[in-house]
Amino acid sequence: MTDQERRFSGLAGSDYERIIEAVPYFHEIQEELGKIVKEAFRDSDEGWIRIDEMGCGTGITTRVILEADPRIQVTAVDNERMMVVNARSNLRVYPLHRWEVIQADALEYMPAICSDGFASANTLHNFNKEYRRKYLSHVQRCLAPGALFVNADKYAYDDPEQFKETLSWQLKQYVEVFSRMDRFDLLREWSEHEMYDKQSHVIMRQGEAIKDMEDAGFTDIQVPYRNQMHAILTARKK
Repeated sequence: MTDQERRFSGLAGSDYERIIEAVPYFHEIQEELGKIVKEAFRDSDEGWIRIDEMGCGTGITTRVILEADPRIQVTAVDNERMMVVNARSNLRVYPLHRWEVIQADALEYMPAICSDGFASANTLHNFNKEYRRKYLSHVQRCLAPGALFVNADKYAYDDPEQFKETLSWQLKQYVEVFSRMDRFDLLREWSEHEMYDKQSHVIMRQGEAIKDMEDAGFTDIQVPYRNQMHAILTARKK
């Protein structure tokens, strides 16, 4: 076990893609992330565009990144062996020189050459706050000047009432969707996962997250998309 907690070694990992049905805008947020990556490099004259992805899971977001531009090469990192195996299998439709999937702790991975961008989805909120701050500084050091940062993730509302409303909505989604599947095991595990995310030493609130990004050395921080508990945050390395 490393400092990065392994939170998808059980049912949540083996049945990870079931969560898509409990987040009705899942594909929409993925599409938005892809559009952001595509637009960011549309006028680039780079031969190859190197992007690092943290927490690739089964490779859903990796595929979105690869589809954004044929020049993109992705190094995807995950600390769960099950996820790495699944991602490698799912990415076989793409040429091998365009992707690599590595099993490693987030702070262990260091690219040989500074990357042109960082992209991630539904991963950073799993880190405790201290680890997340260390990791943001680590990412900043691994990026080339002006590089893109884009993260589609659970950014909790700063307003307590908005936060309560979105949390209640998501828990109800789990009840409706997993009960319909007759998967009360997943209902229990994802509900517990959700409540863990909201603990004071873990929760990733939007305002605090932006401040952490600034402290890590990022600039031009924006939130171009939000739906319920999820948002996309973009930034640039100074």
